[in-house]
Amino acid sequence: MLKLTTAAAAQVLVAAKQGGTEGMSLRLAAQRSPDGAIDYRMGFDEAVMDYVEMEPGQFHFIFLNPKDPSYQPPTEG
Repeated sequence: MLKLTTAAAAQVLVAAKQGGTEGMSLRLAAQRSPDGAIDYRMGFDEAVMDYVEMEPGQFHFIFLNPKDPSYQPPTEG
Protein backbone atom coordinates (compact mmCIF):
# COMPACT_ATOMS: atom_id res chain seq x y z
CA MET A 1 0.00 0.00 0.00
CA LEU A 2 1.25 3.46 -0.81
CA LYS A 3 0.63 6.35 1.55
CA LEU A 4 1.14 10.00 0.61
CA THR A 5 1.64 12.82 3.04
CA THR A 6 -0.65 15.81 2.64
CA ALA A 7 2.23 17.81 1.14
CA ALA A 8 3.08 15.03 -1.35
CA ALA A 9 -0.57 14.64 -2.43
CA ALA A 10 -0.85 18.40 -2.99
CA GLN A 11 2.31 18.43 -5.13
CA VAL A 12 1.09 15.47 -7.21
CA LEU A 13 -2.08 17.46 -7.97
CA VAL A 14 -0.01 20.54 -8.88
CA ALA A 15 2.21 18.46 -11.18
CA ALA A 16 -0.83 16.90 -12.88
CA LYS A 17 -2.38 20.32 -13.50
CA GLN A 18 0.88 21.78 -14.81
CA GLY A 19 1.46 18.83 -17.12
CA GLY A 20 -2.10 18.57 -18.39
CA THR A 21 -2.34 15.04 -17.05
CA GLU A 22 -5.22 15.45 -14.59
CA GLY A 23 -7.26 12.28 -14.27
CA MET A 24 -4.41 10.03 -15.38
CA SER A 25 -2.96 7.35 -13.12
CA LEU A 26 0.18 8.04 -11.13
CA ARG A 27 2.98 5.69 -12.16
CA LEU A 28 5.78 4.88 -9.74
CA ALA A 29 9.06 3.17 -10.57
CA ALA A 30 11.98 2.10 -8.43
CA GLN A 31 15.38 1.12 -9.79
CA ARG A 32 18.33 -0.16 -7.81
CA SER A 33 21.67 1.41 -8.67
CA PRO A 34 24.88 -0.65 -8.82
CA ASP A 35 25.85 0.79 -5.42
CA GLY A 36 22.60 -0.52 -3.89
CA ALA A 37 20.84 2.84 -3.65
CA ILE A 38 17.26 2.99 -4.90
CA ASP A 39 16.19 5.69 -7.35
CA TYR A 40 12.46 6.48 -7.29
CA ARG A 41 10.63 8.13 -10.18
CA MET A 42 7.06 9.02 -10.90
CA GLY A 43 4.95 10.21 -13.76
CA PHE A 44 1.43 10.00 -15.13
CA ASP A 45 0.12 7.32 -17.43
CA GLU A 46 -3.02 5.87 -18.99
CA ALA A 47 -2.04 2.30 -18.05
CA VAL A 48 -4.41 0.10 -16.08
CA MET A 49 -3.24 -2.94 -14.15
CA ASP A 50 -5.21 -6.18 -14.56
CA TYR A 51 -4.85 -9.72 -13.20
CA VAL A 52 -5.43 -12.30 -15.92
CA GLU A 53 -5.08 -16.01 -16.56
CA MET A 54 -2.38 -16.23 -19.26
CA GLU A 55 -2.33 -20.03 -19.38
CA PRO A 56 -4.65 -22.43 -17.57
CA GLY A 57 -3.94 -21.97 -13.86
CA GLN A 58 -1.23 -19.31 -14.43
CA PHE A 59 -2.34 -15.83 -13.39
CA HIS A 60 -0.24 -12.68 -13.90
CA PHE A 61 -0.52 -8.96 -13.35
CA ILE A 62 -0.40 -7.07 -16.64
CA PHE A 63 -0.61 -3.42 -17.65
CA LEU A 64 -3.07 -2.24 -20.27
CA ASN A 65 -1.40 0.80 -21.79
CA PRO A 66 -2.85 2.26 -25.01
CA LYS A 67 0.50 3.95 -25.71
CA ASP A 68 2.30 0.58 -25.83
CA PRO A 69 2.94 -0.41 -29.49
CA SER A 70 1.81 -3.99 -28.76
CA TYR A 71 -1.35 -2.91 -26.90
CA GLN A 72 -4.51 -4.82 -27.71
CA PRO A 73 -7.79 -3.78 -26.05
CA PRO A 74 -9.14 -6.46 -23.73
CA THR A 75 -12.03 -8.60 -24.90
CA GLU A 76 -14.97 -9.39 -22.64
CA GLY A 77 -15.75 -12.97 -21.76
